[in-house]
Amino acid sequence: MEKKSEKSMVIIIVVLIFLLALFISFVFYSRVSGEYTYEGINGNVSFILDKHTGDEVHILDINATYRKDQGSLPVKKNFRIPFDYGPEELEPIYMEESKSIILNDRAVFITRDPYLDIKTEDKLLVAMMTVRRITGTDMLTTPIFNIPTAFGAIEESERATQLELSIVTCEESRDDLTVILFKEGTENKIYREGDYCIIAEYAEGDDPIKVGTKLTYHFLDVM
Repeated sequence: MEKKSEKSMVIIIVVLIFLLALFISFVFYSRVSGEYTYEGINGNVSFILDKHTGDEVHILDINATYRKDQGSLPVKKNFRIPFDYGPEELEPIYMEESKSIILNDRAVFITRDPYLDIKTEDKLLVAMMTVRRITGTDMLTTPIFNIPTAFGAIEESERATQLELSIVTCEESRDDLTVILFKEGTENKIYREGDYCIIAEYAEGDDPIKVGTKLTYHFLDVM
């Protein structure tokens, strides 16, 4: 009987330890993760707020329309895409409607002065890649817009040559080729220059990423 009692006690202790571990895990997870919705262009969109890394990561949980190939019919699929910033904190950034001009593009060029990559400690590159992840063909397993998207430079320079960048400005934009120009300015804003060029202007610090994220949210009908 004594041995049975000891065995029962061990089982109880193991179960209690297991339950305690589950409780601690639940409390930890609930403190570092959560969900929220944002009123997007076509209704509420869902986000998962993840703080496991110590920083806030806003994971957009969205059913987006994508094209398997250029010219193919659109298909809907669920995507979970992480961003450094949520839409609410980007609301103050001025933005003109820009999504409509990329819908029938055969190509997108994201261009800038490549010396600004160094000046922003590559935050400008992060901003450009944030946009390209959505417009391009090669950064998501299933591309969303599936438009060939390349980086360019606004003028000839030693760095542009070193990076083998094409020289692309707003003058090259047309109805089937959108140019997105990131430029340093005095405030954060997104506006159009001509019919087919989008200017993503940023002021300082982390602002390139904020502006690039807002433009990406716009393309996804979040903002």
